[in-house]
Amino acid sequence: MIVGLSLLAVGAPVADNCLFLHGLGVAGNVTDAFFLGVAYWLELKSKAKELCNHTHYPIYDTVTRGAGNVSLQNDFFNEAAKYQGPNDRVFAHSMGNVILAKACTDQKKCLARGWFAAHGPITGSVFPNLLKEWCPPSGSGIPGQLAGWAADLVGYCSVATYSLMTCDQPGSQSVCGGAAQLAVVGRMMRHGTMCGTSGWGITSLLSPLLGALDDLFLAPRDAAPDDGMVSLSSCTSAFDAWVNATGSNATFGAVPSGRFYRAETNHGDGMGFAGDGGDDNQKPVTWYENMIRMGWQA
Repeated sequence: MIVGLSLLAVGAPVADNCLFLHGLGVAGNVTDAFFLGVAYWLELKSKAKELCNHTHYPIYDTVTRGAGNVSLQNDFFNEAAKYQGPNDRVFAHSMGNVILAKACTDQKKCLARGWFAAHGPITGSVFPNLLKEWCPPSGSGIPGQLAGWAADLVGYCSVATYSLMTCDQPGSQSVCGGAAQLAVVGRMMRHGTMCGTSGWGITSLLSPLLGALDDLFLAPRDAAPDDGMVSLSSCTSAFDAWVNATGSNATFGAVPSGRFYRAETNHGDGMGFAGDGGDDNQKPVTWYENMIRMGWQA
C-alpha cells in the first residue's frame, strides 16, 4: 500500500546524492550529444542542485550497446548501486529504465531499493519498429526514406534503438518475460513512475517532431496514448504487473505530487527539456522535485 506523505518545505537540501541516468542516443563522450549538453535534464538541473547535496549525471554509450548488452547493464547497475542509501535518489529516463530492469531480469542484479522511473519503454516501443523499417538500407518510398535519413542523421538508426522494439518483434531486448518478471521490475519502480500521454506535450522545439510521430505513425499502429515515442501501456506495464501481484491499491493520477504520475507530456518533457507547463498534468520537473523530497518511502 502506498502511504500518503506530505511534501517537505523548500529550503536546505533534502537528499545527499541524486543520480540521473540518461536514455537512448548517447555515444558515451562529453562532446557528443546535443541532448547531454543542452537538452537532457535542462530545466531540472538547477532544482536538483538546490535539493541534493551532490548531483551525478554519468554518460554511457547507448548507441552501439542495446538494452540486453551485459556491459551496459553493468555500467548502469554499478552506478545506481552506489546510491541506494536512505538519503539518496536514483532516476532513470527512457531506455535507462529498461537497462536497469534487464540487469535484474537477465543477471539477477536487482537494486536494493530501486529507482524512480520516467517514460520507460519497459515492454518496448513501436518507434524502433518503425525505424527498423525506415533506416538505411531498408527505407522504401519517399516518406520512409526521408524519415530514415533524418533518424540516421541524429544517431537513432542504431543497435540500441532496435533493442527497444516491442516484444512481438524478433530481436527485441525489452522486458518480455511475462508478468512475473514485470512484477519484479515494478517492485523496484514502486517509489515513483511518470508516464506521458501526449506527442505534443509541453510546447517546445521538440513538440512538432514528437507530435507528428504520434499522429502519423505511432497512434495509428498502437491505437493507445503515447508520448511520441513510448506507449502508455509499455510505460505502465511493470507497475501494472506489480499491482496485480501484490494487490496494492496504488493508481496513476494526473497531479505531480503523486508517486505514479500520468502526465500530458511527451518523451522530451520527461527529461526536463521544456520545464513545467501551466496545468498540474504538465509538471514533470515538479514531479522530479517531489520525488526527491518524498524519497524511498513507499
